[in-house]
Amino acid sequence: RLHGAAPVDAHLRMLFQGVDVGAENFVDLYQRCLAQTGTPVTPFNVFHRFQTRRDLLQYFFATLDLPGARAECGAYRGATALLLAHAWRSRKPDFKGEDLYLIDSFVGTSASGEHDLIAVRGTGGDPRREAFFPVAKADISPELVRGFFGEFPAVGICAGWIPQVFATLTDRDWAFVHLDVTLYEPTLAALEYFYPRLNVGGVIVCDGSIFCPGAKKAW
Repeated sequence: RLHGAAPVDAHLRMLFQGVDVGAENFVDLYQRCLAQTGTPVTPFNVFHRFQTRRDLLQYFFATLDLPGARAECGAYRGATALLLAHAWRSRKPDFKGEDLYLIDSFVGTSASGEHDLIAVRGTGGDPRREAFFPVAKADISPELVRGFFGEFPAVGICAGWIPQVFATLTDRDWAFVHLDVTLYEPTLAALEYFYPRLNVGGVIVCDGSIFCPGAKKAW
């Protein structure tokens, strides 16, 4: 309750003072991306979300001079990918989204496997293992997400389940990949697809948490 009453915006500006993306402060830019895509954040995850996205930008900028495309697997409503698009434009003013790909089912999460189950306790205190992420439940669509990228019409929106969606991609090399697909099977399939195609100096970054043991197992 006290955390929720804290002046979150003031804290963010203290933490990220002087962190700019082109002429715009990082906090202002990312807040705009979150608002534009309708992506929810809470006092519980807001500081972690901003810090990880700031770190993600550091890797993104470090690889911008490399040849190859960039991808985000597990785009949800596209807030992070939109942040990356604006970051790219800050270094290349005529950037329209070319070579940036959003890969997602756009219907939700696939079924958890054995590696993805987490330990929980029932109402009687008995331990058991169950899935944390619900199957195929999302309030998004490829068309909805495409609408958030009006400034970047060349962005590739690739809808489908991993790894089947990879068959629709042009075989090419990559410089930066952000994996946020939470589960073992899609994380492993993405690593098997992108790593052999990653240019020297390229980066693959994976999001995860204690609720994503399968992603760690895949690595």
